[in-house]
Amino acid sequence: MNIQILMLVIFGSLYVQGNYIRLRCLVNENVFNLNYIFQLLPTCSNPTVTPSRNTWALDYTGQLYLVYFCPSVQTNDLTWSFQDLLGADIAVFTFPSSLGSNPCQPAIHVPGYSATCQYNNTGIPAGVVGCYTTTFSVTNKLTSSFNQSTLQLVHGVSSCFAQNILLQACSSPTSNNVPVNPSSGVYNTQANFSCPQDSTLFNMDGTTGNTATKCLATAEWENEKIVQCWSANPTLNLPSPGNTATRALGITNLTISTTISTTLYNTCAWSYRNNKSLIFYAKNFGRCLTPSNAEVAVTCTDNGGTVTSQLRFIQAINASFNVTVDCDITTVSFLTVIIQACSSPTPSNVPVNPSSGVYNTQANFQCSHGSTLFYVNGTTGNNATKCLATAEWENEKIVQCWSAPTATLIGNNTICAGNIATFQCNATGGVPSLDRVEIYFNNPNQTLVGNTWTSNPLSSSNNGDIVECRAINSYTAMQEYANLGRDSKTLIIHYAAEGFAVNDGTTSHSNICTWYIAPPGPRSCTITFSLNPTTYTTTLIKDGAMVTNDAINQPQTSTSQTFVFTRNQPSFNDSGNYTLRINNGMFENTFTFNILVINEVQPTPTPPIPQPDNLGVIIGAAVGGVVAFILIIILVVYCLRQQNNKQHKDKEVTGRSNIGMEAEHGYYEIADRSPYQNEQVTNNIPATQSTNYENLKDNVNVTRDEQGYADIQSVGPRVVTTPNEGYETFIGRKYENMSRNQQNESGYEHMA
Repeated sequence: MNIQILMLVIFGSLYVQGNYIRLRCLVNENVFNLNYIFQLLPTCSNPTVTPSRNTWALDYTGQLYLVYFCPSVQTNDLTWSFQDLLGADIAVFTFPSSLGSNPCQPAIHVPGYSATCQYNNTGIPAGVVGCYTTTFSVTNKLTSSFNQSTLQLVHGVSSCFAQNILLQACSSPTSNNVPVNPSSGVYNTQANFSCPQDSTLFNMDGTTGNTATKCLATAEWENEKIVQCWSANPTLNLPSPGNTATRALGITNLTISTTISTTLYNTCAWSYRNNKSLIFYAKNFGRCLTPSNAEVAVTCTDNGGTVTSQLRFIQAINASFNVTVDCDITTVSFLTVIIQACSSPTPSNVPVNPSSGVYNTQANFQCSHGSTLFYVNGTTGNNATKCLATAEWENEKIVQCWSAPTATLIGNNTICAGNIATFQCNATGGVPSLDRVEIYFNNPNQTLVGNTWTSNPLSSSNNGDIVECRAINSYTAMQEYANLGRDSKTLIIHYAAEGFAVNDGTTSHSNICTWYIAPPGPRSCTITFSLNPTTYTTTLIKDGAMVTNDAINQPQTSTSQTFVFTRNQPSFNDSGNYTLRINNGMFENTFTFNILVINEVQPTPTPPIPQPDNLGVIIGAAVGGVVAFILIIILVVYCLRQQNNKQHKDKEVTGRSNIGMEAEHGYYEIADRSPYQNEQVTNNIPATQSTNYENLKDNVNVTRDEQGYADIQSVGPRVVTTPNEGYETFIGRKYENMSRNQQNESGYEHMA
């Protein structure tokens, strides 16, 4: 668009919106929003990328990378782009931000590839607006044509991640020199570890290895890092690197092998120990020969153009020796065999008990105190071992005595309040090697710059806090050994006297002591405070003059201190404002308090109500519960017996009863006549026993009707009752039909 610019006047201003600046230009009174947006700060700093490698197996399919980042400013569009070696786009995914809603709006689908985006703005770290979790995956195979392609992630115009992708096949042998069949494979290719004939596949922890494997996404064979081909008594092949080999003291069946060309030589022989010679090849005498004696046996195999011969020592070997292969007049191969015992410690500094051994000696790895035997892969090691043909202890190359690094915390732990503390965390030694150091302050892990931590300004409340240095390796990273590899310091904060409080013995105030004139006697004002260092001097001032003290004060050893001001004979002149000056050699502080002398009798403080003993309460409650239970049982039994007695008496007193005169021996004679049984029952009742009839001295007739009411009639000349002011009164139940009765107000009937 061509515009003839007559006048360019910049009226615009810079508008800061989040991390953007929009430049507004006015040209010929026409406003053009150029929308030229650039970032003041990167919005995708320090992303977490999983995995961190850039090598992938040929023909890989699946998720490539996951990226997590949290911008501290405004959200923007998120774009994945996959480009070939020349920079051309293969697949592009853009997640529009759609400000004000979900910043991860769906992207346009691209066949053969996929990308995801999740945005979260809850439970996020402080100082950020939200966090992204995004992935990129391939469903098409990453063939060799994708090698050196590039995958990158952009947030707005800020680059989050860019990776050059390398593709390669899984290959043979492995990094531990284990052959694989087939020798090459793409992603998910099934294969087998295939050790040579004279060796066996073992895991590094000493267990038998699994030969089955497959090509992983990392372009490695599954388990390739933890398997090895082990040989019990490996054959020495000539020529040998360095022309030397080491074998265990007392080894038997030691075998040395060589292969030579038959087109170059006419005669070849083994020579060993004092130039003893055994011919194993002669062109003019049938080619291969197999001589032997009491010490050695020779084999020979004609391969057509080459012959392979082996020299096997039958007896145990206890000294070093030399072996040569001589063809015609030329020494073709030379080997020095060093014979030695298995020894302690191992090359990894693991002690062995016994410390020396000949071939096949049984022994144990024995780590020193403070360390533990582990395999190099982090599993617990097997202590049992034996001396191998190679003069090595079995598993000695894969075991270590793991120990904690020695941590050292460097820094001054004595600090004045208001200052900051700086500490360094150093570490030395340890097996495996050091991974990192950490500093903890009152347990939370602190952010370090290198190995240094700087605190915020400290206060008296930090006195006694702990700063700890932790040295982390694979050993101390385990939970059971996490308490090792540590060093700590306790902070000593120096500060002026603070936290003043006043107590006059009767009540506690902020800064007032109340003294009562009566009763006579000394009065004290106690001031508590805290300071560090704890050695100090005091000066007490009233009205500008120093005040003497009838009490002697001694500083306490702790930071909590007490100052007591006492007057043995207080007077009204002691009232007023006092200033206590405290100097601990580093700081000086003052505290003002007031003493009020009152012409009253000092009140007696109410003694505190003791708190109940919880144990006593529990025991009392338990005993009370048992007693209550027993009482309830007794009450139930008593009620049942009363009910039974009532029923029994109702049956007895149904007819006419004759109550006799008092017997000679203090008993009443009661004769019951039953209308249903023509029999008379006589019972003797002690005179002292309380009955319904104990005051009746003459015979009376008692009859009950069907409703249970009683009718009492005199049988003898009179009814004798309890005397009552000249009257003889019988007390009967209300509502009973009685002759010659009179009912009183209380509901009882008096009978004369």
